[in-house]
Amino acid sequence: MATISKVPNQHCQMGICFIILHSSKMDAGLTAVLRGSLERNSRRKRWLSMMQKIPREEGLDHAQEYALGLQKSFGLISFIRENRIDDVDEQEALSEALGDVLPIDMHRKMFIPALQLSMTADQLQTWMPLALSYRILGAYAQTELGGAPFLHMP
Repeated sequence: MATISKVPNQHCQMGICFIILHSSKMDAGLTAVLRGSLERNSRRKRWLSMMQKIPREEGLDHAQEYALGLQKSFGLISFIRENRIDDVDEQEALSEALGDVLPIDMHRKMFIPALQLSMTADQLQTWMPLALSYRILGAYAQTELGGAPFLHMP
């Protein structure tokens, strides 16, 4: 059974306090509530035991960190496809279990929902299969007005 300790002030920032759970084994009922059901929780545990986890490495430069992120992204997408995991929440649980921000997170967390919220049924029929299969990828690009020296108008 999980117990909650008193939250020391150092665990509170901007009015948000972090609750510390103490448990050697979290209560199965609680994890079932948090993850949707006992079946969903056991599926997640089974998938996590099957996934090849690439350890996080310290001291990498930006290019190496990005390459490792792409490798983890490829592994996650391959695993999701091979195991036919269609539920977005279950995909997210697996992604979070990897413990890293992945290069495909923007696509999964922002681009696909933006398509779902802004397209007509006909547009969704065309574009969603491409986005869900990663044949197209959403990205974020930002330029500042007047401050983009590498953009040239013809």
